Amino acid sequence: MGKSELGLNMQYRVCLIADNHFVKGLNGDYYVNGTYTEQYLRRFTSNFDEVVVVARGRQALNEDEVSNLRLSGGERVSFCLLPDFYGVKNFILLKKSIKSQLQNVFRNVDAVFVRMPCILTTVSIKCAAALGKPIMLDVGADPATIYLSTKPTFLEKMLSFYMGRMCRKTCLKANGVSYVTDHVLQEKYPCMAMIKGESKKYFTASISNADISSEVYLLRKYSNLNRKLKLLHISNNICNKSGKGHEETILVLACLIKKKIDAFLTFVGDGEGVESLKKFAELHGVSDRISFTGRIASRDEYFRIIKMHDVFVFPSHSEGLPRVLLEVMATGMLCVASNVDGIPEILDREDIFRFNDIDGFCRRIVDYVENYELVLKQSTRNYTVSQKYSDANLKNKYNEYYSKVRNLIDDRKQ
Repeated sequence: MGKSELGLNMQYRVCLIADNHFVKGLNGDYYVNGTYTEQYLRRFTSNFDEVVVVARGRQALNEDEVSNLRLSGGERVSFCLLPDFYGVKNFILLKKSIKSQLQNVFRNVDAVFVRMPCILTTVSIKCAAALGKPIMLDVGADPATIYLSTKPTFLEKMLSFYMGRMCRKTCLKANGVSYVTDHVLQEKYPCMAMIKGESKKYFTASISNADISSEVYLLRKYSNLNRKLKLLHISNNICNKSGKGHEETILVLACLIKKKIDAFLTFVGDGEGVESLKKFAELHGVSDRISFTGRIASRDEYFRIIKMHDVFVFPSHSEGLPRVLLEVMATGMLCVASNVDGIPEILDREDIFRFNDIDGFCRRIVDYVENYELVLKQSTRNYTVSQKYSDANLKNKYNEYYSKVRNLIDDRKQ
């Protein structure tokens, strides 16, 4: 949907600061391992005439580098790639040149969309504010916890404290603030619209980053689980000391094996932490029961793998409202997860535990193995809850939110 379909008299050009790393293929297309796929970006291009994506990225050296990534970009989407740096130290070294690139882009756009938490958030907001550009903040996770690994370092603790404080301040400055949760992140990081009421200048919304098309929704037919039990964990990046609960999931598997449950585990994702996870699994005697798929680029293959498994195990240490959890729930999958951030908004309280409560996770899975009626009940419950986050339902939310952005832009241009 472009300008003419919206019935607009002026063009709307916005900038999106993305927190993923992009790779430019040899064919000129852009690829990503994360949120900002071509399909996801359509929620912006259906409301604005042009979208400029600013993110860290690099040129692919060969086609194999993008074979397991998802296509990004699309019609009326352009890219400004910053250096493909990692970590705070490298950001500090490159900050001056990054600031210059951001200023050049921002001068020619009508509004800036920034995600929190993201290492580019603070400098982006300062540049946008200095140029008088409207700022839209997307709070996608809790910045006070998302940077903490399984054994937090002093630097991680300092960064988390700083980012949490910055998020509170930024929510009060931003014109529009969208949250992936219904109330959890709003309570920790309130925005001006929540404090003083909505206006043309300040507004808010609750919009999940889920990207679940209608064909995904199909309630599975569970049989009894007292057979080979297939566990699943999904995380795009498998890092050393990851806070996504990889090690805890292995401990849950080991616990089930001790209880004579014939269980197997699949990890979807890839990264530098795979080898250390394999060693961890070997240490706990379950390496022969674990498989790694690597990254899955094809959405069809991705959901095929989901539908092959019985229980999704997700002892993550920090989340916003995890898209992956909603995706597996859309198939009616049984889920056990940590009780952090927005997860209690979507899972039954009997299915959530502290991320390190291995016995709790294990006990609940055993309940499913022993109680077929419970399996059917929770499968239907998860399927029903996930429908709230379908593309069709979310479309109304983000269209309404983006219409407020356009009204703000119109008001400033008059």
